Amino acid sequence: MALTSGCKFVSASRLTAVLLVYVGTCQASTEQSRRELSDEEVLASQSFFSSQWRKKFNAGEVLYCGQAFLEDASLHVTFGPMADTVTRILSLPSPALLHGQFQIEAFWNATQVALGFKEMKAYSEEGEFAASAMVVDDNTVLVSSPLSFAAKQVTVKGEVLSIMWVRTGFQWKIRSMMFAIRDISEDPADTSLRGARATEATSATSQPERKEEALPSLMTSTSLPEPAKEEEVNLNSTIVAPGLTDVTSETAVTAGGHSTVLLMIMAAIIVGAAAILARRAKNRREA
Repeated sequence: MALTSGCKFVSASRLTAVLLVYVGTCQASTEQSRRELSDEEVLASQSFFSSQWRKKFNAGEVLYCGQAFLEDASLHVTFGPMADTVTRILSLPSPALLHGQFQIEAFWNATQVALGFKEMKAYSEEGEFAASAMVVDDNTVLVSSPLSFAAKQVTVKGEVLSIMWVRTGFQWKIRSMMFAIRDISEDPADTSLRGARATEATSATSQPERKEEALPSLMTSTSLPEPAKEEEVNLNSTIVAPGLTDVTSETAVTAGGHSTVLLMIMAAIIVGAAAILARRAKNRREA
């Protein structure tokens, strides 16, 4: 009986310990999940930073847009119909995954400088670009919103699938963001692109007519000079030949004159030498 009662005492002690641990865990979980702010208060604090990000982007302040992300943040982008253009200009695949504040800031800078993104529409309170938000806790909010950019005579439309804002002190920063481009359409307010296309179409239809008009003049200009070329060759041959014959005859005459002079000089030398020898012989006889 003593052994049995001892076993019952040990089992009761263990059960009491387990219950105490469970109660303590529940109390700790309750304290951790306790909210100090309502959803409305959290959204009122965070929504300002969403709209501020949009305003800064439209003002060209991409440094602010990049620094709104945490240093270890991530950005996931699907370019959709712009995939080929983005790959050619920015050398990014689709989808692209960027890590860190530096890469993300460089990306948003490239969207304005290289892709021409401007006039961002998103994170509105109502209308076509109204945002949806879910409060996770006092310090975390998930936001989604339709998205639109004006970009080089077209309108780029897409969607912010998810953007996680976290509270850091008195500010809200972006921990992660996912957005996708769904459609590209010509801006109806911008008629320059349509005007350029119309000009190209007009020039394409009128160019064959200009070629046909220019064809006779080209044929005339290539056919007329042929007799002149033959005439020019004939003139050259008639001009050059007499000159060559005259030069040859003059050279022959000059050569003949030079040989005659040489013969006369040699004869004078011989005669002078003979006279000198004759005088010496005469003087010897008289002596």
